[in-house]
Amino acid sequence: MGPLPSGDPGVSCSLASDARTERLAQWHDLIALGRVESTGYGYRIAFAPGGDLAERLARLSAAEVGCCTFFAFGIEISATDVVLRVEVPDDEEAAALGQLVFGSAPG
Repeated sequence: MGPLPSGDPGVSCSLASDARTERLAQWHDLIALGRVESTGYGYRIAFAPGGDLAERLARLSAAEVGCCTFFAFGIEISATDVVLRVEVPDDEEAAALGQLVFGSAPG
């Protein structure tokens, strides 16, 4: 994964305010189970494998691109961990939203 171009697609979230609060809580609940690393392109979040974690990450990632189309997600599954990679465009607004959701400024 590499950096997404600035401004493509547009940086905006289509969720209503109350739905954004709920979505943010869902992300924070999952992220609390992992280790977040800022990268040059966004975030790498590593989790211990097990249970339905990969499925939960996939569902939440798919829901997120439905409202915040500027984020891109990838999930890697191995015997030792499950890794969520989040690409954030090179855009000030996108970086601020990424920091709100995932916890720190990218790389």
